[in-house]
Amino acid sequence: EWLDENGFARDATNFDKPSPPKEAFDALLEQAGESHSSALFAEIGEKASYRNCQDPNFWRMVETLRAWFSESA
Repeated sequence: EWLDENGFARDATNFDKPSPPKEAFDALLEQAGESHSSALFAEIGEKASYRNCQDPNFWRMVETLRAWFSESA
């Protein structure tokens, strides 16, 4: 809802990714009184989950990395 209310349309053909995504993130940070920081991105990285990602290209990349770095080498 916040995205729609603030003029960031979601692209239904691209897994509801906001358009433009960087600007949407920056606007959210500004509204929250936050700024870009390595600590912020570390926190996001610790809490974010990729398990429900629906992007087939992402999963193709994951499978490629698993094949490259498998323990069977």
